[in-house]
Amino acid sequence: MRIKNLFYLLLALPMLMVACEEENTPVDEVKNPTIELTAGEATEFTLSFTIATTEATDVAWLAIEASEATPTASEVLANGTKIEANRSVECKATELKDGTEYTIVAVVKNSKAVDKKEIKMTTIAATEETTQFKRTSAAEVEFTADGGKGEIEYEIINPIEGTEVEAEADVEWITVTAGEKIAYIVEGNTLYEPREGKITATYGDLSFEVKVKQAAKEQGQEPDDEVNFTATVYEVFYYGTQYSAAYNYQVFLSDNGLNENGNFKQNGEYYMLDIFAADSAQNNNFTLPNGKYTASDTSNAGTFGLGDYGAHIKIVDGVPTYSLYKQGTVTVSDGKIEAKIMMENGTIHNVVFEGNLRFDGNEEPDPGQDPDEPLEATHTADKWLWGGASNYGNKYQVVGEGFSVDVHFPAQYAAEYTLTAGDYTWTSTTMFGYNDFENEFTTRSFTVNGTSVAVDSGSAKVAVEGEEYAIQLILDGRDGVKYVIAYNGKLNEKEDVGGSDIVITSLAEGVFNSSYGWYTFKGANESVTFDLIVNDYQSTATTINAGSFSYAPMKSFSGSEGYFFVDNFKMDGIKYKPQINSTMVVTNDGANVGITLNLFMDSGDELVVVYNGPIGEGGNTPGEPTKLATPSVSGLVSGNAATISWQAVAGAKDYSVSLNGTYISTVETAYIVLNDLEYSTTYSVSVVANPADATVNTASDAGTATFTTEADPNGGGEEPENPGDGGEQWDGRDVKLMLLAYQDNTVYARVNNESIYIMTNFRNGITAGKFNLAGDNKSEDILLAGHATSQYGLFGGTTSFVDGDTIEVIDNGGGSYTIVYRVSINDDKITATYTGGLE
Repeated sequence: MRIKNLFYLLLALPMLMVACEEENTPVDEVKNPTIELTAGEATEFTLSFTIATTEATDVAWLAIEASEATPTASEVLANGTKIEANRSVECKATELKDGTEYTIVAVVKNSKAVDKKEIKMTTIAATEETTQFKRTSAAEVEFTADGGKGEIEYEIINPIEGTEVEAEADVEWITVTAGEKIAYIVEGNTLYEPREGKITATYGDLSFEVKVKQAAKEQGQEPDDEVNFTATVYEVFYYGTQYSAAYNYQVFLSDNGLNENGNFKQNGEYYMLDIFAADSAQNNNFTLPNGKYTASDTSNAGTFGLGDYGAHIKIVDGVPTYSLYKQGTVTVSDGKIEAKIMMENGTIHNVVFEGNLRFDGNEEPDPGQDPDEPLEATHTADKWLWGGASNYGNKYQVVGEGFSVDVHFPAQYAAEYTLTAGDYTWTSTTMFGYNDFENEFTTRSFTVNGTSVAVDSGSAKVAVEGEEYAIQLILDGRDGVKYVIAYNGKLNEKEDVGGSDIVITSLAEGVFNSSYGWYTFKGANESVTFDLIVNDYQSTATTINAGSFSYAPMKSFSGSEGYFFVDNFKMDGIKYKPQINSTMVVTNDGANVGITLNLFMDSGDELVVVYNGPIGEGGNTPGEPTKLATPSVSGLVSGNAATISWQAVAGAKDYSVSLNGTYISTVETAYIVLNDLEYSTTYSVSVVANPADATVNTASDAGTATFTTEADPNGGGEEPENPGDGGEQWDGRDVKLMLLAYQDNTVYARVNNESIYIMTNFRNGITAGKFNLAGDNKSEDILLAGHATSQYGLFGGTTSFVDGDTIEVIDNGGGSYTIVYRVSINDDKITATYTGGLE
């Protein structure tokens, strides 16, 4: 301590000397702050401008509609966007209305004065072709100090081919992953003060922001008295080295045991211990190895897991409480387990089990073991090409005769020329960056003979010797077909597609994009299709001026004079992406154009594409229109309702649906919900895909399916009693619910075509029981959230539920559940039901 004190004293000495010097230094006079506000680019939904300041301590700006009252300087400083002072900052106002005049107000301040500047700017009027990127969820979200997970929903109108949504946070304590939704994780706040962050989502040149607020950590309280628990039931799930390098024993210590499906019972207290040992079960006569294990998130031998696999659960009459481990030790000796664990709230739990530690001798899974009867391939892949990084992992384009599929593996396994050998399990999860996936993969854009196929499950087996790979994909299609795809060869082995020129036989009349100022010409021959985009300074719908053109650095720049862009380039079903060093040379004799495209592709190929002839002769698209693929239709029945779904058809605008031969509706979605059908009745449904462009496609043949509604649960008599509510009758309108998936402790569902989710806090499936609906997110409640679905739909949020609103879950066995929602809305009592399995 003497050395430490001396160190601080030595540090303080020069500080005192500096302080003495500062007392004699004259103080500079504070000058007035200055501010310059300069207008920049305007788009349909954004305005850009520059703010330059000097002598400032605070700078902020606001954008308001010009028709509104101009805010005061104090209001701008209090409510506006803060920026860095004493420099020139480029700013952008987003999520604005198109064709609207705005006032940009900027304010600068220091201890002496305040100054304010204003400019007027107007957004561009949007057209039907304008691409829009809209946030459809809250612009501001709040989290407790514990943190948590969230999602940002968005809508894209007129999407840009090849453009993906990106998202990032401006603080380290928020982790963001972009996909079909933007998922983010907010870390726990260890500071005793609140904090704010911002998530920015971008799509091409479009963007929006979401503010994230997090509460401060509460001042610490003394932990409760230690909890002592003596377990009477010992159960083990043994995974060997299937998910980790060490041998994994998932141990459950409880007073009531798990049910036959391996889930928690209606009443019971459970401690989950995810133990990693250096020795296998086979070497220990299927007995938990002796030793001391320390809490960790590493999965190393000698540890037990934290997070979702390390928790204490107590369930009373189906209502759970759930506590995660923070630290602790587990000691295993002959016939005894002793655990001393600190929960996240600081409470100490002492857990003891005494008895036989042997468990059923299920053999350790062998990821490298071949199946007893290898499946014969239904399709053979000719190419396994690198597709680069994506929101779903690292992508490969797999192509063969009559099929193509994009296969995504987590980045730690997949690279351009290498793929880690082993067995992989298909997952429907769309964001590898959002969770820590091990030995999993997913697929997108699976097409067989021109028809899109949805995948429900599957596996992959990868073997490698040198540079040669033997890969087998097994994909279980929703159409009931098991697709077995085999590939043998090197990864990313591209044929030499260069050499002779690629001659285009037709170039369609250009389609004008007034928002960006360019024409799009569709080129094609028997094996190649692409979109040629040329600025409107040097082109019209039927001609392109002679000259040399440079490749636009991004598609949105294609409207600038001297530039062109090539989009959606496909050759023999394989996508290629030109690089910025590509060029175009055009000749024009007044009647015909001569076009030479020198395209340097991201695959490393160099292609020369040429066209000589008129533009647009013979129609807007080359060749005769082709018939759209037939929708693959299926039905899911719940009571006297059915959800009819099909895989989206490429090139379709919408779908015409008929029931028993009678037209009932045209929908843009790939599903329709049919309510109020007759009980115990068989129906036939047909779906026809209608073309988005009649010059390119004709309507498909009808895809059909039959289904039978369930029997009337009341036999045609009175409504059933509300279970557990003393026989109260629920006389409100019924809402039919279709369960979609169970993933990451969350049940995703769809009610009246709107997504909702249920937070269950259970990793191993839904637990049977009756649960209160509440908005305060207590551990003993289940939180139902989402969107309003209609006047008689289910409402989400934190204030929509009243006393008596419940979810009842009935375990039917065999993986089937009946789920009943009962809520009161606007004095109506609404019942939503589902019976079936979890995807």
